[in-house]
Amino acid sequence: MNNNVKNRYARRLSETKSFEFNGNSDKENKQVIIELDELEAIRLCDFEMLSQIEASKEMQISRATIQRLLLSARKKNVDAFVNNKTIIINNNIKNIKLKGENNMDKHLKEVIKVAVPTINKEFVGNNFGGARYFAIYMIKEAQSKFVEFIDLPQHKAGEYPNLLKENNIDVVIVRAMGINAINLLKDNSIDVILGTTGQIEAAVEEYIAGTLNSNNQTANYARNRQGEQGCGRGKGHGRGKDKGCNQGLGLGRNKNG
Repeated sequence: MNNNVKNRYARRLSETKSFEFNGNSDKENKQVIIELDELEAIRLCDFEMLSQIEASKEMQISRATIQRLLLSARKKNVDAFVNNKTIIINNNIKNIKLKGENNMDKHLKEVIKVAVPTINKEFVGNNFGGARYFAIYMIKEAQSKFVEFIDLPQHKAGEYPNLLKENNIDVVIVRAMGINAINLLKDNSIDVILGTTGQIEAAVEEYIAGTLNSNNQTANYARNRQGEQGCGRGKGHGRGKDKGCNQGLGLGRNKNG
């Protein structure tokens, strides 16, 4: 990809993956590399059975670009099948905007655990390090269930990511987070969805509906617990299936004091 490529929405994998054919002794030279946007295009059109117009809206690119991605991905797959080449799925997120269920592997889990930092047990926290509680939800079969609020100690670098790892959290939803915390969480295969405001329950429902977008609000936030204000967001409504890997439309943005 070059610097002029328009960013597009796609889901990522937990890691770069490869699929090898028996008898491929020249693995370095006999391989095809499929990029995340190519994988997303064939996932939407060939697996989710969306039309090219619907897929272009999902990825926020033109139909012509969808056609190009489909042609490229399908050609690479056939090349690998016919010529016994290794298929490499590149997990590089350059030019990729993560949407909804960021980690494509999450749908393989029967239960997904979500943590939402907050200072008042009602609204999504303004920043990760300034939270007083983690609101914990479990999602199973596209249904959410509140579990508990975890009281947080005074923030120390690396402490909150370790706490989330110990509690087997899969996803964190918050407005802003420092880059070090993001990297620590992603090193432990915990998804981070940034730029979220409003009521906690509404944010979780938008996540399930697949309409919660990550806006990459990182670093340089004030490390304090003051002045949390919520911007209420209506719940996502749309076609719901497979724990957030679907389409939906988030309705309503209401200011809350």
